Amino acid sequence: MKHLFLSRIFIKNFRNFGELDLKMTSKQIIIGENNVGKSNLIRAIQLILDPSLSEQDRHLKETDFFDGLEEPQTNGKEIIISIELQGFEHNKQLKALLCDAIVNENPFTARITYKYKIINPSTKEYGFVIYQGEDEEISFGYRERKVLNFMVIDAIRDVESDLKSEKRSPIKKLIKRIDISDEKLKDIAEAMKGNNDEILKIDEISILIKSINKQLSRVTGSNGDVEIDLQTNDIIPSRVLNNINLSVGSKARSVKDSSLGINNLIYISLLMMHLEDDTVPKLLNETAFNDFIGLQNGEHNCLLKKWFLKNDENYILKDSIPNEEYMELYEFFDENRSNESSFTLLAIEEPEAHLHPSVQRTVYREVMKENTSILVSTHSPFITSIAPIKSIVHLIPSKNKGTNGFSTSELTLSEREMEDLQRYIDVKRGELYFGKGVILVEGVAEEYLIPRFAELMGIQLDIEGIICCNINGTDFKPYITFFKQLGVPYVVITDGDYYYYNKEGKKVFNEIYSESHENYGYDGIDRMRALNEEVGLFPKETLNEKMDFNDMDKIFNENHIFIGNHTLETDIMECIEDCEGSKNILFDLFESLTSGGDGQKANFKTSYNAGEYDKCLAKIESSHSKIGKGRFAQSLASKCTSKFNPSYVKNAIEDILKQILNKE
Repeated sequence: MKHLFLSRIFIKNFRNFGELDLKMTSKQIIIGENNVGKSNLIRAIQLILDPSLSEQDRHLKETDFFDGLEEPQTNGKEIIISIELQGFEHNKQLKALLCDAIVNENPFTARITYKYKIINPSTKEYGFVIYQGEDEEISFGYRERKVLNFMVIDAIRDVESDLKSEKRSPIKKLIKRIDISDEKLKDIAEAMKGNNDEILKIDEISILIKSINKQLSRVTGSNGDVEIDLQTNDIIPSRVLNNINLSVGSKARSVKDSSLGINNLIYISLLMMHLEDDTVPKLLNETAFNDFIGLQNGEHNCLLKKWFLKNDENYILKDSIPNEEYMELYEFFDENRSNESSFTLLAIEEPEAHLHPSVQRTVYREVMKENTSILVSTHSPFITSIAPIKSIVHLIPSKNKGTNGFSTSELTLSEREMEDLQRYIDVKRGELYFGKGVILVEGVAEEYLIPRFAELMGIQLDIEGIICCNINGTDFKPYITFFKQLGVPYVVITDGDYYYYNKEGKKVFNEIYSESHENYGYDGIDRMRALNEEVGLFPKETLNEKMDFNDMDKIFNENHIFIGNHTLETDIMECIEDCEGSKNILFDLFESLTSGGDGQKANFKTSYNAGEYDKCLAKIESSHSKIGKGRFAQSLASKCTSKFNPSYVKNAIEDILKQILNKE
């Protein structure tokens, strides 16, 4: 079922943000480095929707203006924060509340705007207005926030205190929503009072009272009748539910005796329940049930009787109601049940606090399934790894324009591509989200060797925040599309996969270039041309069949794609053909790894010295040697020198570093 969510936020001239315009979905994971503005993004929403802020809190200062502005108040600059909401067209209470805020009916969209501006031109005094739609005269204030509001769970939070607090505890708020008759509460209060009075009947208490009165009699003498008695406190029916407190575990421990991790889990679970839309009640007493039956036609009567199960006193809503029938129930209760619901959007800052990584994944996998709107700012790859692909907001600092924001909400990929990308990110534990740049490679050999090649160039990929991403294939399209959408710099390193056409006109792969090959090409270039036609990295007319391969390569390099000649292994062998020391490293490595005998070892050298690098690679991959490309690359990474680094790999590493430095 649809539910209310924040579909867009626009910020101008506020703190980190010169200008930010983000489209969003109902589940948003906000990522970005420290001090990039994650908390300020949440604060911007609070200025409009958070009922816990006073009017003074909503009044900004000159220091709240974007740092890139000079004397903003002297120059009459304004701070504008605008949010748009969708997913509430099925709820008459919200439609009535936001009727003046509607700016679009397809999809149904409401807009609320905060503006900090000059309110007195003669004195240049600043103040704020919060208004609905496009008319500054239609205010959005305290009354509206009672129904539509925003709750923020801070990164530095005292969960134990909140769980025990009379006002802030989510369990107390949930209990207050329970509809219990005054008569029943009065009966419970009287029973509790009676049970409390039993303590006065025990002998120890009776003796204590007599002893006190005897002492009083000696002190007061004949000065009057001063005699005391003991009574238990009266139980006020309306406060009976306040006596309910949380306990944890089979031994009923208090929350103060429970761990921070468990308390955080309890707190988050209770908050998610508090956010649920309770238009369809989970329980009806018999009188209410019969009243609703009287309002319904035959078809709806059947639904009520079908999905509410009677126990001794009440009717309980069943679980697992089909969506179509649940919507019918929702529409009925929305129309006929008097229910002053409130609708809360939730933001949690750094929810990973005090939670084990495996628990983070389990908890937030369930949170993402909930039918509620939630924003999460996090540094945890364990949370981002299970986040829906279209739920990421990536905040990136820029030199002059403040923080830029990128959202995946409008990512255009096929269902299969989306599933593959989601699975990859899940397996890799979301590390891709936290890199400053990404090197996309085909396989495990590149994954082992490229970080080492970078190190030999004096570049530590980890320190620079560059991630080497092995996609296990050549389908780079979803990854390029994804990183472009997130604003993450990337380069692609892919095999050239040289081929030529034989006399029968068939492509022949896995051979080294020879002057006898008159009609040849590179499958890597063919693949990247096809990729460009899908992704649109540059105008496809830029390339044509008559162009020299080197000219094509230059254009691809300018667009962050670096293509080898053959495979990485054969390109490496070609690199070191004139360096005896490097060749000896290669020969020694093969001999130490192979399961073959002296004959195979000699044949490897013979093939290499004949320039038959393709045959050398075949020996590495053969079942006879039992080496394999991955094991070979892993071992070579610890032995190689800078001579082993092909020029296109070197250029790619330099390019990704340059992209990152230019952004900073």
